[in-house]
This record gives sequence, C-alpha cells and structure tokens, in this order.
Amino acid sequence: MQYVQVSGDALGWEETLFANTELLSYVRTRRIRCDEGKPACRRCVSTGRTCPGYETRSPRDFQSDSLGIIPAAPKVLLPRKNPQEVRSYQYFLEVTSPSLAGCFDAGFWCRELPKICVTDPALWHAVVALGSIHETFGSWDPESKPEHYFALQQYNASIQCLRESHSPRYTEGWRTVTASTIFTCICAIQGLYKDALMVHVTAGCKLLRELEAEEGAKHQQPLTRDAHHALSSTPIDIRPVKNLLYHFEMIASSLATGGRSDKHILAGLGHCDTYGYWRFYKAPNITPQCPKHMVSAHMMRALRAVESLQNGLIKWGQENRDDITNLYSGSGVKPYYDILVTKQAAYIRSYKELQKTIRKVKAEVAPSELAEFDMELSMLELGQATCYLFLMTDPDEPDLIVRQEKMPAQYGRIIDLCEKLLESRQLLRSPTNGKLALSPDMLTMNPLFFAAQSGGSIATRKRAVELLRSRRLEGLWETSLNASLVEAMWIREQELYEESQRSKLGEDYIPPEPEEEGKYGSVGLPLLFRVCSAQIEFTDTKREAVVNMVTWTELKNGDPPAQRVIHW
Repeated sequence: MQYVQVSGDALGWEETLFANTELLSYVRTRRIRCDEGKPACRRCVSTGRTCPGYETRSPRDFQSDSLGIIPAAPKVLLPRKNPQEVRSYQYFLEVTSPSLAGCFDAGFWCRELPKICVTDPALWHAVVALGSIHETFGSWDPESKPEHYFALQQYNASIQCLRESHSPRYTEGWRTVTASTIFTCICAIQGLYKDALMVHVTAGCKLLRELEAEEGAKHQQPLTRDAHHALSSTPIDIRPVKNLLYHFEMIASSLATGGRSDKHILAGLGHCDTYGYWRFYKAPNITPQCPKHMVSAHMMRALRAVESLQNGLIKWGQENRDDITNLYSGSGVKPYYDILVTKQAAYIRSYKELQKTIRKVKAEVAPSELAEFDMELSMLELGQATCYLFLMTDPDEPDLIVRQEKMPAQYGRIIDLCEKLLESRQLLRSPTNGKLALSPDMLTMNPLFFAAQSGGSIATRKRAVELLRSRRLEGLWETSLNASLVEAMWIREQELYEESQRSKLGEDYIPPEPEEEGKYGSVGLPLLFRVCSAQIEFTDTKREAVVNMVTWTELKNGDPPAQRVIHW
C-alpha cells in the first residue's frame, strides 16, 4: 500500500482520521503554513496571530515522551484514499477501542494507539485488521463475509511491514511488542486461542523481557517501580501493553498447568498495575460536600483497586497452591490454615479499605447523585464480593461455621449483581442469535465461573452457567468457553459421585432423574467429588479444547485425570 505525506494545511477528507484528537486541534489552529521560526513564526506575527513557537526542549522533556506523552508532529503518514481501510479504522475508533478500554489501559486503546498507528504502516494495518475482524465477528458465519478476507489481508500486510522494516532495534522492539498485543486480540476474537496464546503472547512477552533487560543494562542502579513501566526508546506508554501481555501469559500458563503458573511468570506480574495497584489503595475521605467529579475519580480508583485485588488473589492462590492442596486433601489442617491466613494479611487490609469506600459512598453521597453512580457501585460491590470468595477468613466474622453458612447467599448475591450489570450494558444475548458483545474487562466472567464451579447447590450453579452462555467476549475471552468448561466439570463430578454411591449401595442405588432438583442435596456435591484442577489445551480447531480434570478424591488417591473435549 502506498503512503503519502500530508502536512497540516493540506488535510481534506483525511480529517476524519483525527476526530477528537489533540493532533487535529493542533492542525486546525494554524490555518497557514508555519515557517517554524524561533521564538515565533514571522508569518503568524505579520498577520496578527499568536504563534506557540518552537522552543528548544530539555532532555527531561524528551524523557516525559517515553512515559506516554506523544508530541504532535507537523507531518503524518496517511494511506492513500482507501475507503475500506478508513472505514475499518473509524470502526476501531468508535466501537473497538472503547470496548477494549479497561480501567488500566483506556489511554492506550483510545488515545495513544489511534494516534501512533497513522504514522506506522505495520501498526496501521494491524489496527485496521482488528477493527474489521471485530465488526465481522459480530455475526455468525463471519468467514463467509468479504470483510473477513479484507481483515486477513490487513493482518498479513502488517506482518509483512514488520519483516521488511529496517528501523533500529529499539524502534523495532516496541513496534513488534505493540503489534503482538493487537494480533493477540485479533486471534482471540476469532476463537483462535492457540495462536493467540502460544504464538503472539509468547513472542511478545519474550521480546518485552529482552527490551526490559536492555533497559536495565543502561542503568547502574536497580530500576525503580516507575522505570519498570517505561522504556526510553518507546514513544508510547508501555505499561498497558506490558499489563495485557503478561496477564495473557499468566492465563496461558495457568490453563496449561491446571492452576500452577511458572514462578518466573508470577514474579513478573509484581510490576504490573493490574496485579499490584491494590497494595497502595486507601479509602478516600468522602463527604457530602465532595463535588461530583471527585466522587467519580474516587470510584475509578476503587474500581482499579478491586480489579487488581481480584487478580492479586488469583495470583496468590497459584503461589500457595501446595499449601491449599494440603489444607483440603492432607492431614494437619490447622497449621496450613494459619499459614494461609497470615499470608493474606495485606490482601485483607486492602479488602477492608474497599469496604470502607463502599460504605462511605452509600452514606455520604446524596441520593440524587448516588443514582448516577449506581452501575459503578454495583461493579465495585461485585468485585468486592468476588474477592471475598478467595479470603481464608471473614474480616468481620472469624467464626468459620458462620462464614460457611453465609456462602450460599454470597453466591446468590454475586449472580444477582452480574445479571444487573449485564442487563444494564445490554450484554445479555441469545447464545445463538445477535451480535458478539465485547466488554473490556472480565466484568462478570470470573465471578460467574466461580459461582458455577463452587456455588453450592446445583440450581445456583445452573443459574450462573445460563448467564455465561450469553454470547459475548469479556477481556477477549468468550464466556461460553467457561460455560462449556463448567459443564464438563459437572459431568465428571456427577459420574464420580454416582460411581461412589453405586459401589456403596450396590443394587439399592437408584440414579436420580437428570433434571431432579436438589438431587445432590441443598449444598451440592461433597467437596471430595469436586474438580480441583483442570488443564486446558487448545487445539488447532476453532473453539475446541481438550480438558484434563482431577477431583480432590483422584488427587488424594493419585488417580489419572479424566479427559474431555469441549466445544463452545
């Protein structure tokens, strides 16, 4: 594809590419060609205009660019008039990027990537492909649509640009890492999880670590927390890219090992905001006099904290997998329980701070204004309720028996909040009809999966699965995948339980009817028959995976895992 240089005063139809961006504002204020004279443009002065000038920048100014501030350029590279590319790019701007923008990466998807891609052919084609594939996969049988072929062309063009580039290594590095993130999204939307995780995420993380090692070699002193987020050679903020790739890497490792991610992978997450933001969170001082914009800012910080706390607790569970296994399947329960409670002290502190925030908002914000934050408050309460499932002890109730009695109501509340949020975002769709909805974060998928996997009664678990079956993407993961996984777990758990009953009762055992309510009791199957580990291997076939499941009984007896093939 041919590219042409376009200066500020020559923009025509191309202005649509820069809607609502700082660059468009910069171009429109000039109106006349600037001679870039210092300290001010003579042409501006002669016509009575105020010229911002071009002052000499200090090294510190350039350093700030590497931390995410993109300077406005007088010239940009735009594709020659190709309406199809422009249309897909516009779709990315208006639909895809807001859909992908979560608490920690909104700036990357909505501001930085749309601006930087128009100056880089490889990223341009990748972004156009992502917008096109997102629009195409909003319906069934997308491969039959011409837009799907166009998206593949753009995808291949992006890869070709990366291969043919002769830029310096530091430039190639951040471009390739950014492209890997976009390619991961493209494959995930298509259901090609094997390519997304094993190819693009693996390559992106490997290169990112090499870039970080090179950056560290430039400094004699150890890198600070902020320095870990910035690479001096990048014109964009690398934090969102790093968060996304490392998060996907952790998920891939966890799925492949049944919940035992590599220690080096878990250690690398310590520098990611999505896993560590909660450590620094403190409940704000909210009063009735707080202006609305301050309450909104407090809610955003709380949502970041609760999302990172949930991720952090999942990471904690993997780091302490052996102690948790010994707690439920070994002897000497009390020592392991005490150890785990001690290790959760920092997490409980953050949990309490979030609890304070929820109470302050409900108590101090005027009812008329509180209604405007209803969805944000529901998201915060859902995150808080989900984090509670991972805590070894109730911060407000140390009695374990009382805590256990509260769990069915807790799962019911989680499902109620999920249903409310899905309805408010219009994300509840028929599993066989309608567009493929896209949510930036795992808004309800993780809470519903935990409820479907461990939510007490069969009726509660079924309710959670029905919500997972609604066709949508959350955090680029299809919720129907989780529904199929949970159903495979159910079948295995029921088989093992019925085998046990048949062995115990012999001919007196009567199998329950398939739809008989409460057939396994009001609290569901006993813990020993529950699946405690599931290894997932994605195949080359779209939306297909092989699952190896182990229950607590099989783990204790050293029995081999049961294998199932799932489709979604």
